[in-house]
Amino acid sequence: MCKEGSEEEEEEAMEGGVVLAHGRRRPHVLLFPFPAQGHINPLLDLGDRLGASGILSTLVLPRGTLAKGLVLPEKHPLVRFAALHLPPHIDAKLSSGDQSWEMFEIVDTELLGPLTTFIRSYAAADVGEQPPISCLVSDSFMPWTVELAGELGIPRVEMWTASATAYIFGSSILPLISKGLLPFIEGPLSLSPSLCLSLPMSLHY
Repeated sequence: MCKEGSEEEEEEAMEGGVVLAHGRRRPHVLLFPFPAQGHINPLLDLGDRLGASGILSTLVLPRGTLAKGLVLPEKHPLVRFAALHLPPHIDAKLSSGDQSWEMFEIVDTELLGPLTTFIRSYAAADVGEQPPISCLVSDSFMPWTVELAGELGIPRVEMWTASATAYIFGSSILPLISKGLLPFIEGPLSLSPSLCLSLPMSLHY
């Protein structure tokens, strides 16, 4: 008995092939969370659901974060994992578990170059089991990925990994400051748009 084309495609997709029937490529989504457990888990869940729908997904994290065991690949067979190679001292800071102001500043200033190189390497290879990235899903705490996706010509989707209450709180900070309703002392917070200012910053892009 012959199967319908859509069933053949679905079966092949579930087996992990990168090319569907009729030569069409499967979409390939790059998942890029902020490198902390509470941000990684929601994107892992999304990767599981994308994989169950026949969509390739690759979750990329700093090498030290992956090595620390915050992610267990064997529990997510439908998600691919890739390491972002950073200078050793930067990698050590991000994998230390210390979610200080410095960590947010590092994410703002040190990850753009390595992530750009990573995405371009996929586009340049475009062979076998390494298809080019067709969409970037990144954490709201990294609004700079909007410009990166635009430069590379791929869509970018923002993933808010916290609660709805935190979303409302974050989006209200800048308006409250601009109206003088919220005291604001210049300091580390003003240097890091990735923390609670990340949501309004991303909306401004």
